[in-house]
Amino acid sequence: MQLRSPSRLAVLALVLAAAWAVGVSPGHAQAAPSATIAAGESEHVLSLSLRGGAMVTDDQRQILRFDQEGGGFELSGGLRPLPWLSGELGIGGLAVGGRNGVGGLLDLSLGLRAMPRLDRVTPMVRLAVGVGATGTLLVPVLLGSAGLWIDIVDEWSIGPELSIVHVVWTDGPTQTGDAVFVSLGLSVAFRPRPSAPPEPPREIVLTRVTSHTRVVERRVPSDPVVVPPPAPTDPEALLRLVDRAVPATVTRTVQTMVPPLLFEHDRTDLSSCGEASLYDLLRSVDEAPRDALVVIEGHADGTGEEAYNDALSRRRAEAVRAFLVAHGIEDRRIEIRADGEGAALVREDDARALELNRRVVVHLERTVSVDPSEATP
Repeated sequence: MQLRSPSRLAVLALVLAAAWAVGVSPGHAQAAPSATIAAGESEHVLSLSLRGGAMVTDDQRQILRFDQEGGGFELSGGLRPLPWLSGELGIGGLAVGGRNGVGGLLDLSLGLRAMPRLDRVTPMVRLAVGVGATGTLLVPVLLGSAGLWIDIVDEWSIGPELSIVHVVWTDGPTQTGDAVFVSLGLSVAFRPRPSAPPEPPREIVLTRVTSHTRVVERRVPSDPVVVPPPAPTDPEALLRLVDRAVPATVTRTVQTMVPPLLFEHDRTDLSSCGEASLYDLLRSVDEAPRDALVVIEGHADGTGEEAYNDALSRRRAEAVRAFLVAHGIEDRRIEIRADGEGAALVREDDARALELNRRVVVHLERTVSVDPSEATP
C-alpha cells in the first residue's frame, strides 16, 4: 500500500468529527460524573504526543521507497470510568519522506488507555482502532503506544512515549501490503483537578484550655427554640439569650490533644518525624475509652491554589485514618475534617513555618452530660 497526501475532503471530515467529540463529551461528563474516581482526581484526560520515527515494513521501504525519517502527532481526550482506565477519542497524523516524495496519513480513532497512578509517575498503555485518510482512500488503522507521564506542575505531566501505527491494507497478492510506522516522542498530559466541595458551617463553641486537655462546653436547649431576628453574632451574647429563653442542659466535651503529624511538601507521605509519631498516635487512640471520638484534621501550607490545598489536606487526613483502621481502630469512631490552608499554625512563609503547617492534628473527644449548676460559668 502506498501512502498518499490526504485529500482536503478527508481532512475536513476528520477535523469536524474531532471538534464535535470535544464539544459534546465534557457536557455528558458533567451530567453524570463518575463515582469511582477518588477525591482530588480528574475525570478528564487530555494529551498531545509529538513523535519522530520511520517505516519498518519492507514493502514501504524497498518497493515504494519510503525509507527516510518521518514524524507524527496524536491529540486525544477522554473520560475515566475507573481510576486507572480512560476511554478516549483521538485524532492524529504522520508524514514520511521517500525518494518519490512525501506520503501522509490522517486518522480518527477510539481507544482505551490504562494508566495506574504511582505517586507522581503514571505508566500508561494505549490501544485504539480507527479509520485513516491517505489521498482519497479511507483505510483501517490500528494504534498502540506505551510510555510514562511524570507530574511537573499541578495538573500537567510530561514524559516519553513509544508508538506504533499499523495501516491495514493489501493492494494485491503480488503488490504491497500493510504499512507499519514506529516512532518515539514526547507526550504532554493535562488532567484538570475538580474543585473541592465546600466545607459545612461549623458550630460556635466556647473553649477553655488547660495544660493537657481542652474542655469545650456547649449549652444545648432541652427543646427547640425559635429566636426572633436579629440574632446576636457574639457567641457569649447568644449563649446568654438561650439561657434566658429555656432551661438548658450542659454537655462537656473533653478533647485530648495528640502531637501533630508532619508531611512532605505537596505529598500525602509523612516526614521522618511524622512517621515516628504514628505509633505514638496509635497507642494514644488504643488506650482511650471506646466511646471517644477520634477527630482527624488535615492541614496544608499556603503555597498553591486554595481548592487544591483543601483536597490535599483531606487526603492527608484520609491517609492517617487508613493507618489507624489497618491497625485495628474501628472506622466508625473516626471523623475526618479538612481545613486546607485556612488554619495555619504559623503565619510566616519561611521553610520551617511551611513545614509546620503541613500537618495532621488528632483530637480524642468524649462528651458527657452534667448538671447545669455544676457547669463552669
